[in-house]
Amino acid sequence: MRAKMWRLASVSLLLGLPQHLAEDAAEGAGVASAITTTTTTLAHDVLVAQSRGRHLSQLATTEHDFRVGVWLYGQYIDGVPGVDSAVSCAAACQADYHCYHWNFHVVSHRCDLRKRSGGFNEDSVDYISGHSNRYNVTKYGQEHVNPAADADSDEL
Repeated sequence: MRAKMWRLASVSLLLGLPQHLAEDAAEGAGVASAITTTTTTLAHDVLVAQSRGRHLSQLATTEHDFRVGVWLYGQYIDGVPGVDSAVSCAAACQADYHCYHWNFHVVSHRCDLRKRSGGFNEDSVDYISGHSNRYNVTKYGQEHVNPAADADSDEL
């Protein structure tokens, strides 16, 4: 029985046939049509946790500001092309003087840049977010611009 199922799977894989066509071909060849498919997938929470951990450990070796969560609003650039890690997302924000915050989705590897407005949501565990060094928060929680961090900024 196993040999017949293996042959059926081989027909499907080698010929690139959909499963139902492979079954028809196998029946014509005298192979049993019973197919058992076993798929192993990670639960979404496990996938998020593993991916987030990998990106956080890479960020820990840099001087970029970062935390788990997402910066809401202040849309500037959504889906920065060519950026596929949290480290490169943080660097893209730092290099763009209009960017004050960045978001990186740890599963889809999407990098979004944000302007100064908005606020932070720490409940979005599938994102890592951070600030450029142009953004500072005083000890009273009020935002102020760090002019020494970007003397070329036209927003000062």
